[in-house]
Amino acid sequence: MRYFWVFLGFLVLGIVVFLPNNPFKNRVAKSSLGLHLKDSLSVPVKEWKYQDLDLGSTERGTARTRQILNFDDHFYREYRLGDTIFSLYVAYWGEGKMPAQLVASHTPDRCWVEGGMKCLDYRFNENLSVENFSLRPAQWRIFKKPPSEEEIYVLYWHLIDGELYDFGERLNAVPHPLNWIRDAIKDALLGTSEQYFVRLASNVPFPYIWEHEDIQRIVSTLKNIGLADPNSKESI
Repeated sequence: MRYFWVFLGFLVLGIVVFLPNNPFKNRVAKSSLGLHLKDSLSVPVKEWKYQDLDLGSTERGTARTRQILNFDDHFYREYRLGDTIFSLYVAYWGEGKMPAQLVASHTPDRCWVEGGMKCLDYRFNENLSVENFSLRPAQWRIFKKPPSEEEIYVLYWHLIDGELYDFGERLNAVPHPLNWIRDAIKDALLGTSEQYFVRLASNVPFPYIWEHEDIQRIVSTLKNIGLADPNSKESI
């Protein structure tokens, strides 16, 4: 029995150490919705001007991020109204494409901080409503990139097969070790489900713009990819 536990320990250690280095960058999804985010998330706006962005400085470089994240589709749109900037970023992976523990480790808590930003404040599992439904609980952050004094307000979510990933009540600069092991083993034995990572960012606090008709319309599109809280009842 002792040898069994020793073997199991080495097996888990091997999965944790070597699985992230497996050729997941070359994985092809078993099942994927393909390029669908632009159709799902584009919506006409009345006052805000917008432009579609490629992955930039906050993602630590376009080419490198594409290689690391290996997504099937992504949507990154920036909206401006005067000096106010609001952005919506969504990445999508089909079933079997990307280990959940690796997607969960690429949060602003880690990537933005490694890119030179500083997390000033944080809250967990924030409840938000948009139009006539509630969103799933979000991770809430404030970042600042020195030497600028400008603050960036962030909400983010990670969905796996329609279920919200549990980050816990902690900053995720370093993945939770138990969750990492759990997800690594699950990926090795069962494969990985369809995933979305969603991020909203603004250079002003969200309450200042949240009720704006255009912002409500933009954020409401997130129900098209499963971000509506299943426990909320839409008004008719």
